[in-house]
Amino acid sequence: MSGSTLPYRLRPHKAVDRRLFMDLLNRYERWRDLDEHVYVSMAAFAMEDQKLVHRTLGLQRLLAFDMDVNVVGRQEFNRPTANTKCVESTATAMTSDIVTNVEKAGINDAGGYIVWLDYTDPKDIGQQVADFASLLSQLATDDIVRVTVNANWNWWGGPSTPYKPVPVPERQAKAMETLKRKLVRYLPTDIKQTDLDEHGICVALARCFGKAADEVVRGKLKFEPLSIIRYADGQQMMTITGAITNLTDRASLRQKIGLAHWPFASSSWADVNFLAVPDLTARERLYLEREASRGAAALSASLGFDFEAAAEMPGFIANFERYYRHYPAFTAVEL
Repeated sequence: MSGSTLPYRLRPHKAVDRRLFMDLLNRYERWRDLDEHVYVSMAAFAMEDQKLVHRTLGLQRLLAFDMDVNVVGRQEFNRPTANTKCVESTATAMTSDIVTNVEKAGINDAGGYIVWLDYTDPKDIGQQVADFASLLSQLATDDIVRVTVNANWNWWGGPSTPYKPVPVPERQAKAMETLKRKLVRYLPTDIKQTDLDEHGICVALARCFGKAADEVVRGKLKFEPLSIIRYADGQQMMTITGAITNLTDRASLRQKIGLAHWPFASSSWADVNFLAVPDLTARERLYLEREASRGAAALSASLGFDFEAAAEMPGFIANFERYYRHYPAFTAVEL
């Protein structure tokens, strides 16, 4: 089962991450109006992000694409508006000439671009960074780009289980060798092998994207990272969201959209936030919305069990306070 066909009820981290993206776009509108931007994404068959962008921001210029003609057919069926465009394309083809491709799809009056490239296969990370760089080279001030990549430590460092443990230095060496082989052009020289682990691989990958951005967005412009998040629905993924801005406007942009007080903001390419979303019953969720601010220890004392240990997700209670407004509610409905 691929990411494009996995039911959304089985991907709560993805759902929260998507809603955090909408929250960030809402904040960005404090800085610049996005009404005339075109939203382009690899939306999968359910078109969930396309629906949210339309309902949350009111954007009318929507374009979804996928390389699978059957997925595109389902996108057509599930599109949120009659004017939403769905086309068959790879990410590499779409990003090779974003303006022409958007116009060919039937959107001729885009006032700016919001593009989400959503990848799942870590083997293609080199091409994914190249697509990202190619896209940025064509964009302008106040265009927004979001990219999701597979940052699964068991792929980068190799699997290790209690039954067949692999020494940490061996996994770190494998990850560094893979980074050099896949991303040698973009790999910062100060990345240390000993820093690579589940979190460190995300920092390394994010900094590779940052180096690619700096190579193509130059002069008076800068691609400013606004939010970098890692999460795991089965495999660890990482999302990077940023915007092109004038160098002289960077501080004003961050202040205007309130990033200093937004818990999932990133101050640099190495600032990767962790999103931990457990599977909760309705009763547990309502309890935590009211009581999570007391902290994990106090909750355990009141409940008589360690909530984080029971959920097999250490640290999630403090994390929950930061995102609970965006936690999805999946409810069975008879139709």
